[in-house]
Amino acid sequence: MPAGRRASLVVITPCCRPELLRYVHDSVRFSIVTRWIIVFDADQVPLENLPAAFLHNPRITLIATLANDSKYGNAQRHLGLQIARTMYPEDDPFIYFLDDDNIVHPGFYDLFHRFMWRRGVFYTFNQRRDWLTCYGKPCVRVMMDTAMICLPLSLCPEWNASSVYAEDFRFIRSVMKHHRDKHVYLNHVAAYYNALQPRALARLLGSQHQQICTITACLVVFITIAIRVLTMLIGLQ
Repeated sequence: MPAGRRASLVVITPCCRPELLRYVHDSVRFSIVTRWIIVFDADQVPLENLPAAFLHNPRITLIATLANDSKYGNAQRHLGLQIARTMYPEDDPFIYFLDDDNIVHPGFYDLFHRFMWRRGVFYTFNQRRDWLTCYGKPCVRVMMDTAMICLPLSLCPEWNASSVYAEDFRFIRSVMKHHRDKHVYLNHVAAYYNALQPRALARLLGSQHQQICTITACLVVFITIAIRVLTMLIGLQ
């Protein structure tokens, strides 16, 4: 690994929602990202459902694995790390985990350019969740997410291909416990949380049909109030 050269950046995405990948793709800057490894939760890569941009980009690696005894993308992250180790036997790239319902925060690229030049250390940063900011300095369960850490491949423990929901928390806790002297915390928001999940309006109003009904009802109330106010003003003249 040549001294003085910035480490490569490898993004690993476990995927069970290929229909969202086109939006994830728009946030991946290949001028910075060296390799994007997408591991599908399936018995084969759904080539027919992928845009041409995924099929003809030499920096995108597509693979699939189906593990009935694993959930929450754990088997896919496990395989993604194995592939990265195979592809970079003589290098130590940075690893960034990006879920298929999330996108890369622009602030992440800014931090990568400005601060993530040191080798042999791992970085954590903050994440914005609606009205809540989660801080990446401590590893607090529920408050720590894989989108809040970027670390060298050499510091990555094996990702347990289990059916445990909090495997990501265990992974990050293990890194922080065994490499605490190599932790660099950047106090900046540089990660989204489930950015491609239904927006706050959809969660508040429900389904599309419910949204239409709710909006229509609001318009009726507004028009009714407007008519009453107008009638009162006319009566005062």
